[in-house]
Formats: sequence, structure tokens, C-alpha cells
Amino acid sequence: MSRLTGGSLSFNNKSIRDSWETPQDLFDVLYNEFKFDVDVACSEKNRKCSFGYHYDSLDKEWTGEPIGAKGRAWCNPPYSNVTPWVQKAIDETNYNPGSVVAMLLNHDASTGWYKLALEHASEIRIMTGKRVQFVPPDGVSVSSNSKGQCLIVFRKKQHSAQCNVWHWDWTADIERMKNEKEVTI
Repeated sequence: MSRLTGGSLSFNNKSIRDSWETPQDLFDVLYNEFKFDVDVACSEKNRKCSFGYHYDSLDKEWTGEPIGAKGRAWCNPPYSNVTPWVQKAIDETNYNPGSVVAMLLNHDASTGWYKLALEHASEIRIMTGKRVQFVPPDGVSVSSNSKGQCLIVFRKKQHSAQCNVWHWDWTADIERMKNEKEVTI
């Protein structure tokens, strides 16, 4: 998937694998819908919201009063260990009714975390149109993304409610948003 530059960098390095940034145009479309308050899985360099947790995010409250948030969290978590992030999103939305956590992940229905998300999320959007081209960390050059993505949206729901799984052409929404901006200028 990737060709690395910079001599000592290795794609097997967990900190490199976990440091890829969400493309701005994708985030803009999602922000337009959700109006996120906080980026809960970011570095100082790739933070997408005005407030972000750069470390110890799993030990902090994502959607409540401490940050003055209205309960809308963005999460592009480290893909090396997804399950704790999915569990945290479930806990946050169950504890803070009305809150929302939107999480960008690989679409891999064979994993335990996907099954957990399917049981608790309100929706899973299987992203179509093209693969997401994440912004690599400094020193890494990329040829392509080898996996499809999904957006998992957590909201407090009734236990009997099923997760809505649907295909989302996110590239069409980006084009629509660009065209709307051109019309208003």
C-alpha cells in the first residue's frame, strides 16, 4: 500500500500506521452534517475541530460538560486497536443522551469491533464512490489505500432498534457541497 521515504521510517511502526489524517474535504462534508465539537483521536498537527484530545482520549469525557461541548464528537481512531474506541463511543452515547459520535473506520465486517458496532450504532454508512485517500504522516509517501471505509454513527437508541446500514456515495456529497459554495459566491 505505501512506499516510505526518510530512511528509518517503517510502515510496521505503529505510530506511523496510527497517524493518518482524515482528508479535509471528507471532514468538511461530515462537519456540515454533524457540527462536531471535539476531535477525540488527533494529534496537534491533524486536529479537525477547534478542540481536540491529543493523548489519553479514552480516559476523558467526549460529549459532556468538561469541554463545553454539545455532544458531537469526531473520531478517526488508531486502526491498530479499534475495539476500545468503539466501546468508548457506545459508553459516551449511552451516558449522554442526545450526543453523537461519528467514527471513520475500515469497512471490515469480519472483526469483533464491527459486530459490536453493528449491535450498538444507529447507522453504518458503507462508503462508495472511491476509497478514502488519507493524508499520510510526514515522511511517508502513498500509492493508494487498499481498504474501503465506513462511517459508524453512534447515538443513544432503544435496544430493540436495529442499526441502519446503507451505502453512502461520499464523493457525490463532496461535489454537491463544492457546487453549492460556487453558487453562493
